[in-house]
Parts: sequence; structure tokens; C-alpha cells
Amino acid sequence: MSKATNIALLAFGLSLSTISIANDGRDRSRGAVANQFVFFPEPVSKSSGYRLLDRDGPGGADGTEMFRWVRPIGSTIVRLAAYETWKQMGEIEFPMAIFDLTSENGDTPVQFEPGKAPRGRHPGGSHDGGLNMDLGYYLTSTKGKVFSPDLAACTEHFKTPKEISKAPAEDASQCLGAADKLSVRHQSFFLLELAKINREYFDSDLIEEIGIDWEARKLVNKQIEQWAKTTAYGATTEIARQLDQAFTSDVWDGWSTSHHHHIHLRMRDINMLGRFRQAYNRLIAKEKTNDLQLLKENSPSSAQFLWTRLYSSNLSSSIEAEILGGDPAN
Repeated sequence: MSKATNIALLAFGLSLSTISIANDGRDRSRGAVANQFVFFPEPVSKSSGYRLLDRDGPGGADGTEMFRWVRPIGSTIVRLAAYETWKQMGEIEFPMAIFDLTSENGDTPVQFEPGKAPRGRHPGGSHDGGLNMDLGYYLTSTKGKVFSPDLAACTEHFKTPKEISKAPAEDASQCLGAADKLSVRHQSFFLLELAKINREYFDSDLIEEIGIDWEARKLVNKQIEQWAKTTAYGATTEIARQLDQAFTSDVWDGWSTSHHHHIHLRMRDINMLGRFRQAYNRLIAKEKTNDLQLLKENSPSSAQFLWTRLYSSNLSSSIEAEILGGDPAN
């Protein structure tokens, strides 16, 4: 490579020294072979259409770099849908935030506190295996009734105490009123894009279910059904039906609460090296094309860019690097 070649380096959150270990040193998601995880990348720019939580927030808005591992296909489809949402719906002050995914060993660690029963960071191993992602809602505001920032899609998610002056407000962990802070068009488009990817590339097999607050669900369904009437943005009545079938807000299954500030995207554990290999490769190529476009916008004078990813398999890390743009031989 010529010294005159101007290469812009893209560091997608690969500072190994800052990624805290959140596991017990045992690969707890391994089957016949070890699963591969990827560390969810930093956004290239605001145009990537998402942001990352760097710490656990108030009200259970949890998300730190310790729990930012996921199966590679999960990272890819979310980033593709987020970028397309930005392109079609425009910039928003509070885009989707990446909450908890899983830890490097594919486990949901248990928290031990004196005098309390052991508690998992997420109930029932619901984030094990790198197949589950908590994704914050697209919001118009983060101003809260009791605390701020409040990442809930609704203002009203607190139980009203009998004597307000004597008792603190208790978080109901679900919307008790309308999802008045939800950016309905952004959220609906993002979920529509996920459904379209699932349908076009994976025969609707990849997405198993999507936990979503009931109040947010009502608004999203209404918006997508409205688009489907004119096939706007590729929406159809069939896609709207499939997406609503994937939604779960059921109290009996434990999905009715704790989804007031995020959706829970759960994927099926399907083999990306079998019949979906070509589809997977096409999506990866599309992701790289998107990132290259954003990198060029960030640094117009640069000819080539280093595209990097941090992977982990069986608790052994590796970095993949690829030069994008121009002719790597020059």
C-alpha cells in the first residue's frame, strides 16, 4: 500500500482494555461447537441511526459494554434497519439506543446481594446465547415525570400512591397511559424493516418474537396498517399481520412489564452456514456498503477505510479487518 494513500481508520469500539469481563470464564452458550459473538459496533456517525448506552440508567434502562455481545447476524440486521430508518424518516434527537444484549460467555450473570435472593440481570436466562437484544424506543423526549433522562415511551408509568406527599412514586414498569414520547413513524419503520429483512432473506424464520409494551404496540400496529393500505415503504397487510404475530405483550408469559423503555428482539438459533449462507453474506455486504458511504461523508478526502469487528468464540477474541474503498493493491 502506497504511503501516499490516505486511509481513515474506523475503530468500532475495539479498545480491549476497556471491555470489562462479565462472565465466570466458562462458555455457557456452547453447543456441539462454540457460538460466535460480535461486539456491537459504535455508530459511524449520527446517520447510523442508533446510539449506545454506556451505563445502566434509572428505571431499569440497562446497557453497558459488558453486555454488548450478540450473534453477528443480530448486529447486522439491527444496523441495517437503523440506517434505513435514518434515511427514510430523517434524523431524530433520541434515536434507538442499544440496551443489554448478552455477556461474552453468552450468559446472564446472577447478582448476589446480602439479605436478598439471587437475582439475574434478566429473568430466566432471557438474554443467554447472544440471541436476544434489548433495543430502546425512538423517542421525541427523555424528560420524565419522576426522573430524567427517562427512556420510557410514555410519561405515565408510575403507580399513584394513596398519599402522594408521604410515599414515593412506584414504577409500574409498563405504560399506564399513552406512549406519548414514542416517535411512532421512526419506531414503526424500524420494525417494518426488520420484518422485511426477516421475510426476504430468512423466509420469516429468523425473528422468533418481539417483546413490546402494549401502548407502543397499538401505535405501531396502527401506523403500519395505515402504510399497508397504499404499500408505503413496502408495507403490506401480510407483513403487518406477521409482525403483530411476532409481538408479545402477554402478562402470562411475563412480557407485559419492563418493556416500557425498550423492545426485546429474540432471534431463533438458525445456522447461517446452511441454506441461509448466501442471504447472510448479502446482508454483510450491504452493511459494509452503508458504512463505507457514511465513512466517506465523515472524511471526504480519504480514499480507503479500515472496517473492523471484534469477535469472540469460546471466550477467545479475534479482530477482523478489511479495507473498504478504492483498490487495496494500490
